[in-house]
Amino acid sequence: MSYSTPTRILVTPARFLLLALSALAMIPASAIAATPFTIVTEDNSGSANVAVDPAGNAHVVWSSRNPGQSSSRLRYCALPAGQTSECSPQTLYTEQSGDLLVGNPHVWVAAGEVIVASGFSLSDPDIGAWATLRRPLGGAFPDRPTEVVSSGSFSDAALGPGNTLSLASGDGTRFINAPLNGPPNGTAVELDHSVSNVGNSQNEGDIVAAMSGGAIVVRGDGNTSEFNRGSGSLVASTWTGAMPLSPAGSQMMATGGPGGIVMAYRASVSGRGQFYARRFDSSSNNFQAPVAISELGGLGSGPIFPDLFANPDTGAFHFIYRDSARDLRWATSTDGVAWTPPALIAESTDVTGSDPANVAVASDGVTGMAVWDDNAGSVTDTIQGVRLEPIPESDGGPDVDGDGVPDTSDNCPAVANADQADGDGDGTGDACEGGSEPPPSCAGEEATIVVQPGIPTEGTPGRDVIVGTDLADRIRSRGGADLVCSGRGEDVVNGQRGKDVLRTSAGKDVVRGGGGSQDVLKAGSARDRLNGGAGSGDVCDGQSGNDVELTPGCETVRRVP
Repeated sequence: MSYSTPTRILVTPARFLLLALSALAMIPASAIAATPFTIVTEDNSGSANVAVDPAGNAHVVWSSRNPGQSSSRLRYCALPAGQTSECSPQTLYTEQSGDLLVGNPHVWVAAGEVIVASGFSLSDPDIGAWATLRRPLGGAFPDRPTEVVSSGSFSDAALGPGNTLSLASGDGTRFINAPLNGPPNGTAVELDHSVSNVGNSQNEGDIVAAMSGGAIVVRGDGNTSEFNRGSGSLVASTWTGAMPLSPAGSQMMATGGPGGIVMAYRASVSGRGQFYARRFDSSSNNFQAPVAISELGGLGSGPIFPDLFANPDTGAFHFIYRDSARDLRWATSTDGVAWTPPALIAESTDVTGSDPANVAVASDGVTGMAVWDDNAGSVTDTIQGVRLEPIPESDGGPDVDGDGVPDTSDNCPAVANADQADGDGDGTGDACEGGSEPPPSCAGEEATIVVQPGIPTEGTPGRDVIVGTDLADRIRSRGGADLVCSGRGEDVVNGQRGKDVLRTSAGKDVVRGGGGSQDVLKAGSARDRLNGGAGSGDVCDGQSGNDVELTPGCETVRRVP
């Protein structure tokens, strides 16, 4: 029996290599590096937004408080392609004489311009309720914003064809359309609606999707979901009344581009959360049947901060969310119907906070950036991000370990072995299995997945036998009744929904049982942290270490004095 090295997700320090996203031909067939990093740290930063230009440069905007003052400011950073370090932000606008920057700034790259839009109060007589700052790529922003809409409370925005700014109110009941190249203002439309919980930002998301000749606003409170569709000139008479959506959902969003209009939302199936996508069908004037994006039960409580992005160049759709382990995942689709499996792009240790995330992808369909405010404290916050970039390929395709052998034919794709030596002839290179030695085992069972040094490892949905190293391993099982043995390093081992057996050795380890029942957590002799998780009947065996957090989620506790 041969065992496998983890090929679904490979990680070098702080960098994830995603190899399976091309399985449905959603993106070019190349490996992708995902690198989490801090973009900026400053006082009371607010929700961040991002755009990526054709060269792969990221443009990030957010609002924050002036140091030591009560006034706020609109901030901007340009991150050159490949940069994964803190930026030097630029202030685009500062409050004047008590006016209020009312936040949720947006940024787009369109027709060779960087376009920033944000809401403002009416205290400044020269700036309306929504205003923009625009600069050519490579140029400079003007000193002051330009008014676009001077009345109404709008918070959700989309940039449509011809640089038309479409705005929806925070409760999804009002809409206005304003061309950026024409006179300011437009006629606000009061939208018919019946959702009872409109305005509750925890339960319903109201996002406008704008396309040539129309727009859509969606709402949902988990009990009732609906949408309005406008067409043509988007005056009141061209909007439909509230049209019901079933099943009902929450955290709703919609986006539009050359590939059509797609919405995403969260719904509960048998008490387990899942994200769904629905493509709009103009012939029936309704959304098609929902298709699952996330794994069933793959959502936990707390902030999920999803985002849905339509690539204006390729027409593809990209979706990010946090799963039950609080990791950040990414799925993509060419048509909004068939989606790639959600791939891990940042672990929970790199993803904190409660504010929404935003994602954008460049015209190559691969290079992108996700950003969010970590909302870490009452004073100092950080804007966090994860950069997505293609990995250079050898002539025969992706070559993650750089040994000159394409991954498709490399018998050890995670470890450089140009000689491709395979002493036992089992198809797995000696560099991945220690020569012709028998494969490692765990509690007498032969390993099906062997952790490579420095590579966080995730199991499969079936039953796995995972064996770690004597370094600091990060191991996550998945849906099966898995058996995991880590080595002597300071390991982090996470179970999931199956009936797992998780064993660690002498290192100072963190072991979590996950949602499965009757898990067995067995630590070594160091000061370990054990948590049985949400399932029932878990057994936590601390052995001789002076362990902490031994009882949460552990129905049976054993410890050697």
